[in-house]
Amino acid sequence: MKQLKCGAAERIITPALGLGIPGYFGPRYATGVKDELYTQAVVVDDGENAVAVVSIDIMDFKVSLTAALRNEIKKLLGDRVTVMTAATHSHTASPTNYECLKTKPHMPSIRNIIKKSAEAIVEAYNNRVPVKAGFAEGNEDRISFCRNYFMSDGTIRTNPGRCKNPYVERPVSKIDHAVSILRFDDEAGNTVARIVNFACHPDTVGGNEYCADYIGQLRRRLKEKNGEKTVLAFLNGCSGDINHLDGMGMQKDPDLGYGAEHYKYMGDCLAETLFNAESIMKFDITPCVKTSSRTFRGERRQPSNEDIEWAENILGSEKSSFSDTIYAEELIELKEHPRKFTNVEIQTISIGECSLSGLPGEIFSEIGFSIKDRSPYSKNMVVGLANGAHGYIVTEPCFSAGVYEARLAIHNSFFAPEIAHKMADVAVELLNEMKK
Repeated sequence: MKQLKCGAAERIITPALGLGIPGYFGPRYATGVKDELYTQAVVVDDGENAVAVVSIDIMDFKVSLTAALRNEIKKLLGDRVTVMTAATHSHTASPTNYECLKTKPHMPSIRNIIKKSAEAIVEAYNNRVPVKAGFAEGNEDRISFCRNYFMSDGTIRTNPGRCKNPYVERPVSKIDHAVSILRFDDEAGNTVARIVNFACHPDTVGGNEYCADYIGQLRRRLKEKNGEKTVLAFLNGCSGDINHLDGMGMQKDPDLGYGAEHYKYMGDCLAETLFNAESIMKFDITPCVKTSSRTFRGERRQPSNEDIEWAENILGSEKSSFSDTIYAEELIELKEHPRKFTNVEIQTISIGECSLSGLPGEIFSEIGFSIKDRSPYSKNMVVGLANGAHGYIVTEPCFSAGVYEARLAIHNSFFAPEIAHKMADVAVELLNEMKK
């Protein structure tokens, strides 16, 4: 019988002060550090196949980061280890490898992330020990909410406001509140690592200090319980239409506050739910590791004549908002330098009866449910921003309503809903192939 082994390691990747922090319209420059940023690697090996799941405290990144890291691991470990990367999506983290809403890329930081991630993978690989693996799932519905709402006038709005808005009717869609935990304990009962999957935008901190957001607080709670050596590979789920703002609750209580410490509250809630779920965890994951992936070519949307006319009007007006000006400039760029297609990698991993489906974008909740509902595995995680970022992956009715996430741009949103459903279909096909 096969023996499951696991190793884990982490590295601090907090960049220098003064660099741009992506995530908002226009640059913010780092002036301090609330908490350190990490890359964390968990290697799982059944003696035949090995995978490295790497969680990086960064808003997102283009696929070139993953390609460079995979190449480095191939040099260091050969073809022994298959790598999946995922951005935690913190909006107070490292610069990324493309210009994001006027925040410049910083390639020295990206090269450092690649270097430190490779170090973590190699250390994790070299430190593999026999483990037993368990899966548990909790429900955490206090801290994440659909951020798109039907309004009384028939429109759909994203984040309709913190003040009481009498026109809000209901959220557009249900969201996934699952906290999914895959835990690895050594033969002495010490927790080596966890892979945790939960969907919510980590955009609760703001400001100009580096911070891993609620993920950093969850990390602290786990280390307090299991020691400094335990590693958390946090995988954000299908959070493209999810954040921490309770749009319905704010209609009942317009003074509902989200203070500077709210990210700690979120991390504490997640830790509580996780520990409760683990209290009944069964360590019955079979020692079998499989991987698969497929890349397809996704057709990108192109700006319409109406888009270009709007953009020219915006750029010709002195009263245009900063955000509209950014969108207008990108529409003109897309007209002058068309981008027709983008390659899309879907990657799947199974560890016993637990599956991970990695999708490269900010995925809407519907897609995550679609994969879980059709998966042949009994335990499932769907990972957003896996191996790269292809903007928001929007579904109907939000796409046709023209919500924020659907606005055409170079990086922010460029696929039609058909691509969203194709991602789900490919993931399910890969899961079925692995299950055979």
